[in-house]
Amino acid sequence: MSRSAFAWGLALSTVVLVQAQADPDPDCPPQREETAALNALLKQSPEALALEAARAGRIEFMLVLGYTGTLPGLSPATLECLGPFLTRVVPGTSDVVCTEEMAELQQPARDFAKRYNHRLLALTAPACERYNSADR
Repeated sequence: MSRSAFAWGLALSTVVLVQAQADPDPDCPPQREETAALNALLKQSPEALALEAARAGRIEFMLVLGYTGTLPGLSPATLECLGPFLTRVVPGTSDVVCTEEMAELQQPARDFAKRYNHRLLALTAPACERYNSADR
């Protein structure tokens, strides 16, 4: 292969690669804002946030989105004990994960929500804690 043919092939593949990176997957929405919001949340203490929420009367358990929404750390029996309650969606959780960073943040988001929900439950509905198993 001549040097000019190699250079031409390299230039063409670079253009194709840059074009592919510039054109996001139409089925995948941009996730920069969600990633930033989730990263900011994960830098905080879930227990401190739960305490702050309880003191302010904002009793909202953290809901993690995925194929379905889940409330990490709360068993079905606990949910039944609580009765109607509000939820707060953990930003950046979804079943549509378009970047490796977002994929890597899903488990830390679930762990954060579990710790938050356990603490909020203990602060606001201690009678319902007995229905929660330690591994939820």
